[in-house]
Amino acid sequence: MHSKKDTVWFATDGTLTRLARWLRLFGYNTIVIPNNLPMLLYLSSHQGRLLLTRSRRCYELAGKDAVLVPSEKLPEQIAFLKERLSIKTEPIYTRCTRCNATVFPIEKEKVRQLVPPHTYKTHKDFFFCPICRKIYWQGTHEKRARETLRRFLK
Repeated sequence: MHSKKDTVWFATDGTLTRLARWLRLFGYNTIVIPNNLPMLLYLSSHQGRLLLTRSRRCYELAGKDAVLVPSEKLPEQIAFLKERLSIKTEPIYTRCTRCNATVFPIEKEKVRQLVPPHTYKTHKDFFFCPICRKIYWQGTHEKRARETLRRFLK
């Protein structure tokens, strides 16, 4: 299994797309391969990813490098992975939640026309996804994410 500084890489099927976005928010390299079981199995195996699924069939075909996630509910899924795999559940904003690419700091002046004026005035640090071109900043969504996590992990 891939390990970069003790960080596991994940692969999920379409049943865990919301969970995948949260794993990316926590900094985990997480791909989603919906509706293509052979590709999911191939990529998870060849890239050394731990496969996460809700599908018993997928779990059984994947073998030892898979985790069957028992719940349909996102809070329970995160709590399960925190307990089972000791995942870190602190938002760190190093990966694009949309496409999984690594995000990079970008000079404030370069985002002037790309973010709302109030956001530009009130924030100094911005991050950029080179793949999908999304701009990130630590705004109210960060506070909401942390509050949501606190509720999830009570």
